[in-house]
Amino acid sequence: MNQAANWMNKVQFGAAPCLGTVLLCCLILMGCGGAPDGMIVVSGTVTWNGEPLEDGYVSFVPDPSRSPQAGEINNGEFEFNAYPGENTVRIFSERKAGYVEAMNQYRYEQFIPLKYNDQSELTENVSADGDNVFEFALTGD
Repeated sequence: MNQAANWMNKVQFGAAPCLGTVLLCCLILMGCGGAPDGMIVVSGTVTWNGEPLEDGYVSFVPDPSRSPQAGEINNGEFEFNAYPGENTVRIFSERKAGYVEAMNQYRYEQFIPLKYNDQSELTENVSADGDNVFEFALTGD
């Protein structure tokens, strides 16, 4: 969780301050250990322009009656618990966007296009009795 906390600090100073709060809530709701009742372990890979996405978060958003679940991306790989059924998938990652002398720290920006996160076009079906390994090949500038 230490890496997640460090990443969240970067997010809170970036262009989307509420993103950090949303992701933190998802991580808290996610919990620890094996898949809780009614949830399924999902895993997979995320690439950015053909290369593993170094870090970020993947969120699976089920129907509105259930809370989104999220997991950290490390070296292009993720694993976490999600609800079965159709889920909208949102992927977030940030990169350095400059240095702020007055605050003595770097500024970060979300670089993943909106079609993969806030306006996601990605959906996946999480199966209660199938293989839930997903590959997301993202492209952009």
